[in-house]
Order: sequence, then C-alpha cells, then structure tokens
Amino acid sequence: MSNPIVHVELVSADPDRLEAFYGAVFGWEFQDRFAQASSAGINANLDEGDPSEQRITLYAAVDDVEAALVRAEEAGAERVLGPHVVAPGELVVGRFRDPLGNLIGVAGPQ
Repeated sequence: MSNPIVHVELVSADPDRLEAFYGAVFGWEFQDRFAQASSAGINANLDEGDPSEQRITLYAAVDDVEAALVRAEEAGAERVLGPHVVAPGELVVGRFRDPLGNLIGVAGPQ
C-alpha cells in the first residue's frame, strides 16, 4: 500500500471515557490523549455493502478474539459480531461498539 494508514482519530464528547475504555480493552496508554502506535504496519481492504451502512472500521490485532470481545463487553461495549472465522485455520474477527457507539474490530489467529 503506497499510502498506509498511520493515525486514528476518535472524536468524542467524552474523551476521558474513551481513554479509560480503550485502556481497559487493549491496554492502550495515552499521554495527553495520544497513544503511540507500534511499528507494525496496517493493511486495508474494500468491501461492498448497503450505502446506508457506509463506515470505516479499524481493526486492532489481538491474540484471542473472544477474550478481547469479552473484555470490551466488560468495559461497556456491545458485541456486534464474532468471533467469525474469515480464513479457516488463519484469521478470526469480531466487532463491537464502544460505549459511545463507535464500531471497532478485532482480528487474530484462529
């Protein structure tokens, strides 16, 4: 990908709540509301869908999709999908809505 995604911005009326939520779910540590990215790259794909459901979904890499979904639910999220096997023996994904309604995905090995 010639123009990789390098930054994610979560805009919220309650950023402190999201900081606590993402800290609990993924262990993200914020300094002045900024979380430093890892050196890992980010890939992207395009899917066809209903125009009324257009969205951008960001996926966080996890070791265990079910465990990540449970942590998200315990922190106040609503599970939307998963675990769902995308590539048998290789890739599992899940999605949840954070406490403010943002759709977030998690992806990991099967």
